[in-house]
Amino acid sequence: MIKLTDQKSDYVLYNLAFPLWFIVWIPGWWWLVLIPINFLIDYTVLGLSIRKIELAEKSEIKRKSIFRVCLCGFLSDFIGALFLFGIYMIVTFFGEIFIDLGNRDFGLALCRWAGNSMSSCWNNVPAFVLTVVSVAVSALCIFIFNKQLFINKFGLSEYHAEYIAVRLAVYTAPYLFLIPLIF
Repeated sequence: MIKLTDQKSDYVLYNLAFPLWFIVWIPGWWWLVLIPINFLIDYTVLGLSIRKIELAEKSEIKRKSIFRVCLCGFLSDFIGALFLFGIYMIVTFFGEIFIDLGNRDFGLALCRWAGNSMSSCWNNVPAFVLTVVSVAVSALCIFIFNKQLFINKFGLSEYHAEYIAVRLAVYTAPYLFLIPLIF
């Protein structure tokens, strides 16, 4: 936060510190590392999940579904990130409204909470809960997308599709959201 003062009034400028995981969505050289690592994790979890069920064409299903599974994972992670980022932007927006309406202390408290919470979910309990909910939203999306994928595209039974989708959701959820910006 930067406070500027002129002769007539005070101006407060808020700098927005993005959490560490947010850098994942900005294109750059790290995608050359991130995408293969994500692919390997998805491939391993998918392979171990398919190995446990009785199917004749296990390797064919794994080969044909892995790219779709990765895309479902990235889309789900993006949805969870938007959820989390959106909540912080809404809190900051209402903080600014309270400042404009004359309740400066409460508005500043909301803006500071959002800024501190974005830098680390470990700063306070509500931020931690919100981050865990965001990870759960992503995991739920991973489950739903992959269940539909394996039922509709590969004709698996609902039980087998749920078995694979649950494991993908649990093991590939974006736990990176829990890593703080500042160590």
